[in-house]
Amino acid sequence: MAELQRLNRLQSGNPSGYWGRFAVIARNWQNLEMLEALCRRSGIPVRSLRDEYLLDLHSTREGRVLIRLLSSRQRQGRKPRLLLRWGALSRWFRRCYRQAVTAEIAHPYRALLAQFIAEAESAAPGCQLVAANLLDALYEFGSGSQTAGQQINSPLTLLTAHRAKGLEFDHVLVLDGGAWQSAAPTSGACFTWR
Repeated sequence: MAELQRLNRLQSGNPSGYWGRFAVIARNWQNLEMLEALCRRSGIPVRSLRDEYLLDLHSTREGRVLIRLLSSRQRQGRKPRLLLRWGALSRWFRRCYRQAVTAEIAHPYRALLAQFIAEAESAAPGCQLVAANLLDALYEFGSGSQTAGQQINSPLTLLTAHRAKGLEFDHVLVLDGGAWQSAAPTSGACFTWR
């Protein structure tokens, strides 16, 4: 925990750092449970990418609120292609949740919504956004499919080595807890990580 906090303080330009750029990987969940509890007690935003089903953004309460907003705006507009001013979604998020989309957000689904909005607006800086395209993108934006980090508002990620496939992080801490050495070899060869 001390090493994670030290590395996080080194992130330039932000006193609380970027927890979304950090991951802690272990062989099994028992080794991560104590760290997860310690993070929550220390006020560090954390999410566990457990092997069970993860909700997509459109399935969350936060995502459905944005879907209703964009759908009602589409129905109210007389134009077939409703355009939103650049930054309108960020302002809406700030009014709804009293936080900026670039703030550190502990609530995992709210942080996911902020990440979606920040990515959508940064894709075309200063340009208007098409509501129908935003709705399509919202349905494709999942909680486990996109890169988990790189956003200031993303929490520290805890996951097993099995779940880490395809994800990228700037800083990775691998917990041992003896589980790597005690694992039975599956292919005749035994590798020890130290």
